[in-house]
Amino acid sequence: MMPDSLSIPWGNNEDIRSTSTQFHATDSEILLEQNFKILRDTNWRWLNQSIEYTFNDKGFRCNFDFDDDFDFSNYIVVLGCSHVTGVGSPMEETVTEQLSNITKYPVINMGVPGASNSLIFQNLVWILSRKYKPKKIVVIWTSLYRDTIYTQKMKRIQINASRKDNYSLERKEFSNYMSSEYITDYLERVSLSHYEMVSHMSNIDVYAFDFFNTSSYLDLANKNLEPIFLNKFSLGREEFDLHWQERQSTATKAFSGEIKLDTFLDSWFGRDLTNLDPNLKLVDKLFAHFGPLTNNWIANFITSKVM
Repeated sequence: MMPDSLSIPWGNNEDIRSTSTQFHATDSEILLEQNFKILRDTNWRWLNQSIEYTFNDKGFRCNFDFDDDFDFSNYIVVLGCSHVTGVGSPMEETVTEQLSNITKYPVINMGVPGASNSLIFQNLVWILSRKYKPKKIVVIWTSLYRDTIYTQKMKRIQINASRKDNYSLERKEFSNYMSSEYITDYLERVSLSHYEMVSHMSNIDVYAFDFFNTSSYLDLANKNLEPIFLNKFSLGREEFDLHWQERQSTATKAFSGEIKLDTFLDSWFGRDLTNLDPNLKLVDKLFAHFGPLTNNWIANFITSKVM
């Protein structure tokens, strides 16, 4: 029997399939405890609210299963990484649920934290092979430098080749034979090929967006690809950059005391606040998955292009 980690579609790993949990991926209990201590004197909403992550039998954040004969024809399906999954957000605030509220169609969340563009593409191929195809398929591309590898025991691992800690812990086995050319030029070309193929699928109601790669496009290993990524495959990137600038401006006001910090954090960030300054002064290194405001922006932008 094929291990779940080798079967398509690729959802979250086997240990969380058909389960519900209060923490997932970067949204960990340890991180919440750390931020609780820093923000205990504020009205940050996660001091007294919780999140439930429910996963179906294929490992997607969905409260029902879908087998090979499932009728997708009345659904919109969204594929992507953790920003689609909605790490750090309750289900009702994810991109998919907000998209459903706007379009009035049920939306299936097929996000996978740490997913590479290759994994997203494979899941797209799977959904296109269904007997009853979705009403619309939305692809939200992720980082150029992610890939899927397997250990000797065939455990699936998502790697991020742009991170300096990429060769640590369970990745050591892979680093023994991964060249520098692989983690840069090759992965750029792989993403480009996926972008190109999917860009020709709008006639079958497949629509792709790329909100997150501006900095990557300006620092490509293969400089010949830069104008292609920037000019041909914008896919929402420029509009999202303007939205992001608004967040940066608001962050400066929040950490300087001009506006309420907890209101800013609740609106713009998920629960998984990383690198939060204990003195609540520095904002530069703060990271979290998107909060309800950005998820709503993405859902509205997708609706304006797809519906």
